Amino acid sequence: MLFRSSEDTLSVPAYSKGQMLAWVATISALIALVPLTVMAMRGMDVDDTARQLAPAIRAFFRGESNIPYAMSAREFARMAVLAFPAMFAASSTLMLAFNLWLAARIARTSGVMDREDSDIPFELRLPRDSLFVLFGAIAACTLGEMPRAIASTLAASFLTAYALHGLAVVHGFLRGNPVRSALLFGLYALIAMMAWPLLLAAAIGMFDSLIPLTRHKAPPPAGA
Repeated sequence: MLFRSSEDTLSVPAYSKGQMLAWVATISALIALVPLTVMAMRGMDVDDTARQLAPAIRAFFRGESNIPYAMSAREFARMAVLAFPAMFAASSTLMLAFNLWLAARIARTSGVMDREDSDIPFELRLPRDSLFVLFGAIAACTLGEMPRAIASTLAASFLTAYALHGLAVVHGFLRGNPVRSALLFGLYALIAMMAWPLLLAAAIGMFDSLIPLTRHKAPPPAGA
């Protein structure tokens, strides 16, 4: 990857797109685990935190009777404490990946970075080591409550990364298809309505990490 200056051109070694996405997933998981780390440093467990959050939950729902699924405020707070890191890790992976893509687009448009190596649907592939991290985190979800919260956070971030990997495979595979736009529109409409297409995309990404699937390169720009 080349970064241009006003005087000369400096060659800077860069990570592959898959490696950068793996780092995005790792950083997102670490950030999401900060609340659990703070709890541990203060000597608090999940029940202690849930007990402190229960009054705020009651106030938010304007009474314990309005809490979904007939849960008590303490039960809902306990569920939120355990689920929040994983949800934050997944959303943070999406946000950071999008910000990284947007930064690259801006850098290429402004001429700071060359346009080479910009074909994400053809090139994005998570390292195979990421599979060991994901499967290890999923296996650790069978342990105790706190290890499960940590493991589920790591699993959520890497599942999200593999979903992005799988979507890149789909984009690359459909290149040249006359109904590509309609198929992609239908896919993202399904994703907006339900979660299982993302799980399918994650499965495609995991399979592609082991056995590369067919993808097509982007056509050269007009006038190239």
